[in-house]
Amino acid sequence: MQDKRKAPRHKTLLAGKITYGANRFVMDCAVRDLSGEGARLSFADANGVPDAFDLDIPQRGQKCRCEVRWR
Repeated sequence: MQDKRKAPRHKTLLAGKITYGANRFVMDCAVRDLSGEGARLSFADANGVPDAFDLDIPQRGQKCRCEVRWR
C-alpha cells in the first residue's frame, strides 16, 4: 500500500499533554509519530478527547493547536 501523505512520518515515543476547555482540562498522551503535517497520538482512555485541542510535547519544546482528522 502506498503512503500518500504530504510529509513523511517519523516514529517517536514521546510524552505529550493535550489541553482543552480554555486550559481547564488536561490529558496525558503518547506521541507515536510526527510529521510536518501532523501527529499520531495514543491515550490510556481516548473517551472525551475533543475534536480540537492544544498539544504540548515538552521534550521537543513544541506546542501547537491540533484538530482530530482520524480516530
